Amino acid sequence: MNDQKQIEKTKYFNERFLQMLRSNGDIEFNNFPICGLLELSRQFVSMPPAVRELSAEYLKGSITQIIEHSSLLLKSANYIPVKEMKPLFTALTLINELKTTTYIPNLFEVLSNYNSYLGLIKTIQYVINKGINAKDFDEYSFIDELICSVVEYLEYRGNAIAEVYAICNNWFRQDPVNTQEVFRKIIMHLKEIGNPNNNKLASVKCSITIEISDLNLKNISSFVRKILRMYEEQKRISLFRSRRLGNKIIFYFSLNKIDGLYVDRVLNDLSEKLLAYEERTREIIQPVIRKDGKKIFKANNKKIIDSVKIKHFDSLWKSTDFNEVNSYVCDELFRLNEWVQTLNKSNDKRTSFLILWSIMEFMMVHSVHDNKVESVCRNFIPYMGLFYFRKINKTFFKKLIALYGEDYKESSKVLFEYVSSKLNSSGIDVNNLTIADQSCIFLLYKNFKKKWWDGFSFSLASSEFVERQTLRTFSQFEHAGKSLIQLEHILNNDIKQMYRLRNMLAHSGVNDSKILDNTYSRLKYYVETIINAISYSWLHDSQTPKTLIEINDHKRVDYNLYKNSLKSVIAVTNSQDKPLELLRIMRFKGTTAIPPNRFSFLGGLEISID
Repeated sequence: MNDQKQIEKTKYFNERFLQMLRSNGDIEFNNFPICGLLELSRQFVSMPPAVRELSAEYLKGSITQIIEHSSLLLKSANYIPVKEMKPLFTALTLINELKTTTYIPNLFEVLSNYNSYLGLIKTIQYVINKGINAKDFDEYSFIDELICSVVEYLEYRGNAIAEVYAICNNWFRQDPVNTQEVFRKIIMHLKEIGNPNNNKLASVKCSITIEISDLNLKNISSFVRKILRMYEEQKRISLFRSRRLGNKIIFYFSLNKIDGLYVDRVLNDLSEKLLAYEERTREIIQPVIRKDGKKIFKANNKKIIDSVKIKHFDSLWKSTDFNEVNSYVCDELFRLNEWVQTLNKSNDKRTSFLILWSIMEFMMVHSVHDNKVESVCRNFIPYMGLFYFRKINKTFFKKLIALYGEDYKESSKVLFEYVSSKLNSSGIDVNNLTIADQSCIFLLYKNFKKKWWDGFSFSLASSEFVERQTLRTFSQFEHAGKSLIQLEHILNNDIKQMYRLRNMLAHSGVNDSKILDNTYSRLKYYVETIINAISYSWLHDSQTPKTLIEINDHKRVDYNLYKNSLKSVIAVTNSQDKPLELLRIMRFKGTTAIPPNRFSFLGGLEISID
């Protein structure tokens, strides 16, 4: 392979890997499936039988959809001579061809195995060093997918992604020019931290001391032993033993220090389980957990749940002439508010999740005869689809700001001054355009394509990396129909995994913490988006607000009209040299009112246009 091409791909991996690890609170739908194959197969094998019976077909559909339409893994099978990848290719092929749930447990066993993880890393090295010489095969998208699979394994294993980022980013910042050396360090680190048999991992000596009486000795001892045995089976702890000392029993164990945050997470989990034992049995056991021999571990048992951000719903209450609102719509407004108030009072994540799902059902399901999850998907997806390209644009420019420099406010100012100057230089009047509108024209106008960043540099990323990311974002707009189909697949899969957790919590009383942690913030975001969109419609459409059923019907119609209008908007407007027409992507006018296109995260920098 051409050395320059190899260097380019190595540099891309380093920067893209760090970008994917960096936690910035944004929800992405555009680079890869939200929920990967390891997590979906884990859900299948770990859920209670009754819930699996209800959810098996949905899970199978989600997994086969990713294999067929989103993943490049199977397409690469004939080009990757990495022996550790063969079991994964076989598992993917069986599921893809047979379309049954029979081989999903096998897929989980393969993906959760260190050898397959090692195969993914070796495949990254092969793609970068040797390359895949196949027509229409996007090596950079494949590198993205491999990174996602590696990160998913680390999350499953228990590694703190923030710590992986901190270590690898430090290497990159210390020596950004020495691309190959940074790549070598990252690869070696990934191999080491992902190995469950890694003898180099430090261990932390821990103990649990519990007050006992003759009455509760057998019960509490069996409870603690069971918890610790479960961790031992997962190779999380070792050297487990116990001894009695007067009216106390002490359990000793060594906790494998996967990373700096992992130890505290495990001890916090142990603390919560002991607290649950006290609450249920009303036994005063006064557990004391120590780590590093003598240091007393203070558990963080507070669960702080953020209130929902629904500014248009708040404005609705302030601005509405309630005399003009019919009683049915008023009743819907009051019931929605009751749900929101209940949610804002909750401090438990599981309870909040169930309330969020109930709000979703209240807004999206309108008949007891409807299949709930299908009805939610049918009515919910149009809301997200109408805002999809705004979301892509916003997320992309937030990342660019982070790549420009450490000072977010100053970076924002400099970046968007540059965007405005580019538009002005092409004769485009920016005075009545929001910064969000300006960024849209900047990204999509033919005069700027592949000249986006001429004369502009980013201190935390190479020009090649920024150019490639810009071109990829442009491509998502250019192929709008394909992008929206992919979005619909992702949202369908996401809603269905949320529904699985809802069923587990509501029917089996079982919490899957991995699904909860993975989905909670997105469900909250979905609910916020829909409440704000409905509230804006109630505020601005007419003096006679529509019912929820009517608004959902109108949104479905609007979404279909929107998709049809996007088929040729970029090609046509650029051929006619009318750059302002590109804003039809962001300012679609349908049968219901839609909030103006703004970058609200910029605060006072954004132009206020109603």
